[in-house]
Parts: sequence; structure tokens; C-alpha cells
Amino acid sequence: MARQDQSNTAAILWRSISTRVMGVPNRTVLVLGANGDEGARAVTLAAAEQAVAEGLKVCVVSLEATTDPASAAARTTTIDVGPYGFTVEHLGAAGPDLLVLKLDGPFMRDLITHDTPDAPDHQGGLRRQLRTRLNEIYDFVLFTGGSVLQDPYSLLFAAEVAGVFMVVRAGRTRLPVFARARSLIEAHQGTVIGAILTDRKYYIPRWLYDRL
Repeated sequence: MARQDQSNTAAILWRSISTRVMGVPNRTVLVLGANGDEGARAVTLAAAEQAVAEGLKVCVVSLEATTDPASAAARTTTIDVGPYGFTVEHLGAAGPDLLVLKLDGPFMRDLITHDTPDAPDHQGGLRRQLRTRLNEIYDFVLFTGGSVLQDPYSLLFAAEVAGVFMVVRAGRTRLPVFARARSLIEAHQGTVIGAILTDRKYYIPRWLYDRL
């Protein structure tokens, strides 16, 4: 019995993203897990690497408080949006750019309070401005973060992206959990456009699946 490795999962995710949002003005997606143990952030970074290998310019926006260890010595540039400067890390020639939105950042209050659907400045809110600016710079922007059910900030950009991909862990993510997470995404004006299965087990040789 074999398991589907991360590179294969990332390839499936990237094919799904490119198929769904290629050619549309808003080339952004949000990739999230329900419980937080599905590996959404890792598979998003790996999918972004697949896109970079195809010659595309890609940015991964992480809504978590942690910074990728590989980016410790990365080159950085600053993108100005409104009154804030957002630091983007360049993860090498074979990797995407990475923007980490730290939860203790000075911009978090504006991200949370100044861009709700019923706010008078919704059209010019910081979330909309940031997404629009990144769309101007990159071919694709992949947002990712913590779990839908455990991290209240994971859905900040749900209404701004073209769609949401949910990462499901084989044998661990149960249907009621998936359904509850999807309901929360929809409650935040997000649209689930796909699901990606991680840690999949192949009970017969994998090459046979390709013939079925």
C-alpha cells in the first residue's frame, strides 16, 4: 500500500487552480483545511512551486503567525498598500514569493474592521486594496492559513478571492466537519470551488489507478 506524496497532491491542486481561475481578472484563491492538520499551507507552497516551474509569477499569502523556515535568508521587497508596507519574501528562483500576514501586525485592525460587507468603505477596504495590488503584480495569488474551525482569521479573504479550495485529509476529515467548515466559508461570502485530498492511500499499485 502506497501513499500519495505531497508533490502529486500539489500538482493536482495547481491543475485545479489553473483550470478554475485562468483567464479571469481575479486570479486569487484561498486554500484551507477544516481542522488544521491537513497540511494546507505546505501543499499550497508546493502548488505555487509547480506554477513557478511553468514560468508564472506567484505569491503565497500566509494568514498564519509563523514564517516559513526556508525564508530566513530570503531577499525581500516592500509592497505599499494604503498606509502600510507589506514585506514580500522571495524564496529563490524555483519558489514563489511569500507574504506573511502576522496576526500582531499593525494592519490587522484595518483588515478586520474596515472591510466588512456592510461597512461604508467596503469597496476601498484594506483587504480589497491588498488583493487588487497583488493581482496587478502576480499571475496568481494563493492565500492560505489556519483551520476554518479553529482560526477565526482564516476566512478574512474568503469574500475577496475567486474561490476557496478545501484540503481534506484522507481517513481523518469527517463529513460533518467538512460540512460545518463549508458552511462557515459560505457565511463569510466565500465560494468553495474544489477539494483536495491529502495523505491518500493506494490499496492497489498506483499505475493501475491511471488506467481506471
